[in-house]
Amino acid sequence: MGNETSGFAVLNLSSYTLHFGLSMAATHYYENNVKHGEIFYRWPGAVHYTVYAQTAPELSDGTCATEIAKASLLGVTCAGAAAAAIICLPALPALSGPAASLVVAAEGGAAVMGAGAVGAAGGAALADYAVMKQILDVLASVPAADLYADMMGCYGGGSGTWLVLRGGLQRVNGHIRHEKLRLEVVTPEYVLANGKFTSYSREKFYTTDEAKSHTAAGHSCSRASCKLLD
Repeated sequence: MGNETSGFAVLNLSSYTLHFGLSMAATHYYENNVKHGEIFYRWPGAVHYTVYAQTAPELSDGTCATEIAKASLLGVTCAGAAAAAIICLPALPALSGPAASLVVAAEGGAAVMGAGAVGAAGGAALADYAVMKQILDVLASVPAADLYADMMGCYGGGSGTWLVLRGGLQRVNGHIRHEKLRLEVVTPEYVLANGKFTSYSREKFYTTDEAKSHTAAGHSCSRASCKLLD
């Protein structure tokens, strides 16, 4: 692939639905609610950006404008913007993939299953309750910084920067654990072979005849060796 892969792309292989942004002292481009197996993509030009992802809060034009204004007045660095985002992270991120079907509510520190979920689960309700309690217990102990990831110095020119984001909740030897969110550099071929663009990002990528010659294959957890809860 040549320059038709310029830009910034991130394939979300974590267990969470995430909000992605491109920051240059402040956030200039963003997209919310990118699900497991989906690709976030932007092409702002042959420039350097910090690519980041967070479980919360959602990004908006208003928050980005505030970041940009503060950066202009105070000279805030990329690292400073990242630290500000970490402070806002909640303890319970939105799950993506199979675990998202578990309806959870936290009340008085105890995990309870919603009545609708109990009725739908039938005999599996108690097992689902045990899984949900494990999930809540694990998430309650996760440091806020582990629910945020960034990679500085990414370049959008040439063949671009293509990344995969991993981490989140996993089952290891029968136990649920949390793995810190992390971004890794991969090839455009890997991203396109293991994900699908969000509807908004698709419009940003397939803008030239060269780009249209590439196909996002869609996501398969088996093909991508995902480690989600099942």
